[in-house]
Amino acid sequence: MGGIKNREAKMKANKVFSSGGGGGGTKGPAVIDKRGQEVKCPYCDKIYQQVVLPDGKRQEDDIVIFLDDTHAAADESEARERGAVAALNRVMGDRALERILPRDYVPLWNALGEERKRREESATARRAAEERRKEAEEARRKRSNLRAPQ
Repeated sequence: MGGIKNREAKMKANKVFSSGGGGGGTKGPAVIDKRGQEVKCPYCDKIYQQVVLPDGKRQEDDIVIFLDDTHAAADESEARERGAVAALNRVMGDRALERILPRDYVPLWNALGEERKRREESATARRAAEERRKEAEEARRKRSNLRAPQ
């Protein structure tokens, strides 16, 4: 009645793992959250740090942001500040907030904005190429249907 289906799969997708027994012993927490750790990209040699914006109601709706190591910080407090700027850019990147940010974080804001524009342009180009491919396929299919059978 109203239970969550595939709870284990959802927890695994959100990188939350159970340590086993739920008996409440002294072996540590029953749920371990591994979202704040460094993650190696499966496609290249880069290592990313995750920034998680938790959703107030559902964990599945958390926003996860990866900061490239080019934006790495020397200490934890600076990394936290840069993560906050990256999260702000993710949520409100279309606004000119570089005017109110501290001077130290304006270059990071601008770099993240340029990366965002580049991603949007490549996504637009990909969609346009896909549309052209579909139109060419449709035209090819129509031509083959018009041919007389042999």
